Amino acid sequence: GVIFRSQGKKKKVLIKVIGISERRLPGGVEEVDSADDLRVVNADSVQSWVRGVFEVQEDWNGVSFDVKPTMPKTQVDAEYKSADGILTAAYFEHFGLVPFEALTSGRSFLVSELSGAGQFVIEQYSDLGGEFVVKDFAPAKGRKLKSEDLKLETFTRNVFNDRPEAWTQAMASLVENIEDRNTKAKQLAERLLQEYTLEHFAQSVVHAFDEQWNEKTTCQAPAGVVKVVSED
Repeated sequence: GVIFRSQGKKKKVLIKVIGISERRLPGGVEEVDSADDLRVVNADSVQSWVRGVFEVQEDWNGVSFDVKPTMPKTQVDAEYKSADGILTAAYFEHFGLVPFEALTSGRSFLVSELSGAGQFVIEQYSDLGGEFVVKDFAPAKGRKLKSEDLKLETFTRNVFNDRPEAWTQAMASLVENIEDRNTKAKQLAERLLQEYTLEHFAQSVVHAFDEQWNEKTTCQAPAGVVKVVSED
């Protein structure tokens, strides 16, 4: 996950990248003879790389990065609460919990529209969470997205060309409107707590066995209601 804090009127931004685990990878060659030939990638090496990339670019004045290793859940929760917003740019993610963990801390988030969380927010709560979803996908046929647009075999080469600009604009807008976004985040959290309880989940599981849903793909809607998943 990525966490940011904006500081003062000049909107200085600190971006924390959390969860970098240590790995050993080939250092630019296909074959290695021993572990000594492997390149170590960890929070420190990524921090050094990020510093080298961005410190030479004047456009990044006021933005700094703090790369963190993996940490206990309690510490992650503390980071959430100390942040202004949470970013999760992973796409093709079935249903990541990071955006909803952010909501439990009363914080806004940004999430890719191709993630399960992004699709859920657009489908059920676009009135409150529409601005939280980054439209970083460029389907060949335009929007509205259909199931066929989300299949890998239908993707064109430029399908993700819009991601850098889309995320740049989304992050800038979040920083400029952080108080309003966090207000909406708290409202969205309240609605989720009211409309997706454990009792609602149990009701939807029972209702899903009704004969009317035979051979149909269904999902849980708010308040335990079962509905057919649209192909459009």
